[in-house]
Amino acid sequence: MLEGKALLYVALGSAAGGGLRYAVALSTVTTWGSAYPVATLFVNVVGSLVIGCIAGWLRSSTRRLRWTSVHLLGMTGLCGGFTTFAFFSWDTWAMLASGAYLAALAYVGLSVVLSLVAVWAGFTGSALHFLRRRSRLAAS
Repeated sequence: MLEGKALLYVALGSAAGGGLRYAVALSTVTTWGSAYPVATLFVNVVGSLVIGCIAGWLRSSTRRLRWTSVHLLGMTGLCGGFTTFAFFSWDTWAMLASGAYLAALAYVGLSVVLSLVAVWAGFTGSALHFLRRRSRLAAS
């Protein structure tokens, strides 16, 4: 598949997935409030279900072009725009299905721990940067 066409499939799917994600966030906040991340839980579970359904359908397909197009539009684009957790779940499932149990366990553990550390580092680093910047601006 041409790279431009592939990029278009991913972009269209991502736009749709991002729009759906936003719609879910708005509807869950108005329904349940914002005390618990219901929207995140919902999109993670639904996105994982959708990516599993697409992957199962594609696995039974014999047409390579359809596989590539649907993979890019549905899995990479739509599910990627809706939730990256879906791909995390799919990658983990693929490792488990192939018998790579230790690799799957390591992947889950490393993903969770390193992602939490990255969020902390990003939050802390940016907060310190902007606090320093604000104090320099206030001093001048």
